[in-house]
Amino acid sequence: MRVQLIAAMAVLSFSTALTPTCLRAQQLPEGFVYLRDVDETITQDIRYAGIHNFMGHRSAGYEGAECILTARAAEALHLVQSWLAAEDLSLKVYDCYRPARAVREFREWSRTAGDEAMRSEFFPEHRKIELFSLGYIATRSVHSRGCAVDLTVMANGRRQLNADPDTLQRACTAKHGERFDDGSLDMGTAYDCFSELSHTANKKISIEARQNRARLLTAMNKAGFQNYEREWWHFEYRKSCPTEAKDFTIVSRQVQSRSSDAGSLVASSHACTGTELLPKCPLSQAASVYDAPSSDGRVIGSLNKESKGVECVRCAEVNLSANSANERWCLVEFYDGGVTRRQGWVAGRDTADKDQCQK
Repeated sequence: MRVQLIAAMAVLSFSTALTPTCLRAQQLPEGFVYLRDVDETITQDIRYAGIHNFMGHRSAGYEGAECILTARAAEALHLVQSWLAAEDLSLKVYDCYRPARAVREFREWSRTAGDEAMRSEFFPEHRKIELFSLGYIATRSVHSRGCAVDLTVMANGRRQLNADPDTLQRACTAKHGERFDDGSLDMGTAYDCFSELSHTANKKISIEARQNRARLLTAMNKAGFQNYEREWWHFEYRKSCPTEAKDFTIVSRQVQSRSSDAGSLVASSHACTGTELLPKCPLSQAASVYDAPSSDGRVIGSLNKESKGVECVRCAEVNLSANSANERWCLVEFYDGGVTRRQGWVAGRDTADKDQCQK
């Protein structure tokens, strides 16, 4: 099973249809914001936008690996990040706003027989039919109201680790260093580990893990978040929370210019339709991936001609300054280390087939 999972991570082509929103900035409901617009220093590892989660596939409504929260919750999280930075630590979020359709999908998945491919890693102690009654999967979730967040703590400046293939499918309850390591501090279990060891106050974990949980709990409580006692990673901001669940699709945040001379998108050369799949985007050479369509942007990854599962979201002509010609940049989805699904910009000169990345 581990070999099959690794192969799937390497070659997966998303079959979820893209809506026309891929050509423009998403209009979020009133009071909701992209976390990276409030604090871009918080690492994002949105697990349900990829396949490394308890179901083993991307969840309904996750067309972009983005953390979206209510503005009040995002500002409170920014406050926590500032406190942790003083200790040379940083937050990393796994999930934020969750479309209501994803919650329904979780519930139906737990009630459907079979499909336990991820059991050995995420719920080694239980059958999946038990996860609902044990309180790990709910019929409703505060996540869908935009004021809940799943997160952990990592050393500030430490790069998020890529997966060691040998740790995939190892029990989430294994010791730190033996289970899957995503670069976070030892919290006693991995994220989304459906086990009593994940209960926040569990005393069977190491002293170091208990101290790390306490550090996160103290900071989050101070900022107004309340922890769910069965999951050390789950916190809810209840000071200001919508009363109704939302079900809008998560799409990637539109990249904005960093300054007036940082360039602007002048034309889109990729027209998305409601039924179009992401096309392959072959590369002609090793390419850096940037967080904005400019070589002045921050490098967030690297790809080469052998990279698998690289998909093109859209390509656009970018005008960097009044005195320069337009440059072509392509927004691509790729696997960071074979596990985390991310988006970033690649210079058009690094793509092998211009038409292939536009169709």
